[in-house]
Amino acid sequence: RELDLLFTVRTDDVEHHKGQVSFPGGSIEAVDDSLQATALRETQEELALKNDHIEVFGRIDDLWTPTGFIVTPFVGYVDELPVLTPHPKEVSDFFTVPLAYFLDDNNGYTKEYSRDGERMDVWFYDYEQYTIWGVTAYILRNFMLIVKDEI
Repeated sequence: RELDLLFTVRTDDVEHHKGQVSFPGGSIEAVDDSLQATALRETQEELALKNDHIEVFGRIDDLWTPTGFIVTPFVGYVDELPVLTPHPKEVSDFFTVPLAYFLDDNNGYTKEYSRDGERMDVWFYDYEQYTIWGVTAYILRNFMLIVKDEI
């Protein structure tokens, strides 16, 4: 059985990273008793994917972004993806990509960017009409290194 990764496309109404491809997720709120609870709540808010559909496998390395965020990624598994309902203010689209696509190093590339005088290589993946880059691509890259060590 082929595994797929789930992505969202942010609307132009959100505060940060408008129109960009991302994983479901967002900022911690007072109701969250852990970062994992934040990830699950945000996934439910953004896509109406209920927590009892998600088996959380664990957490991967935190990522500090050039824009000042700390991102804590969690990896979860959904046996059968139910009908998803994107939150109209937060998610303009969602899509899945086979995990195998990202395991092929030929499908990713880097571009050099400069931000506040600091130069960095930024990862990109193009899949169908979507461009996955920046923090999302970095999380993917890190996850692929973990997965490749296990297979």
